[in-house]
Amino acid sequence: MRLRKKKESVIASLEQLLKDNHCEYTIRQEENHSTIISFEFQAAHFIASVRQQDDCVEITYPTMATAPVSQLELVRAKCNERNYGNMLFKYTYTVDHEKGQVQVHMSFFNNRIDADQIIHELKAAFHCATMTKRWP
Repeated sequence: MRLRKKKESVIASLEQLLKDNHCEYTIRQEENHSTIISFEFQAAHFIASVRQQDDCVEITYPTMATAPVSQLELVRAKCNERNYGNMLFKYTYTVDHEKGQVQVHMSFFNNRIDADQIIHELKAAFHCATMTKRWP
């Protein structure tokens, strides 16, 4: 049986990890009692979310890639393809009709709050994003 960490412990661990890696970050509380930590890692913007009831963190790389709205079906297919064969990252997208773009997001969960593992996952996310400057 795995011992559950308290939300405060998860947040403190994340803060220490970010300080140790000289990352700029901000923390805010959401109305649903989630804690959101926005931070920069290797010149990329990430968002960490710690929910009230969870002992894990979801880290999102928002808008890791963009594509024209005309390629929405291709983006949808690529996200589904990558989600099907991927155990680490989850790919999602949003449509910005004003800009005529589809924005692709990548996220992952970490439930051990292990600094080395999170840094490894952040580097992997950054690497995946730099390999796909334009989506798909």
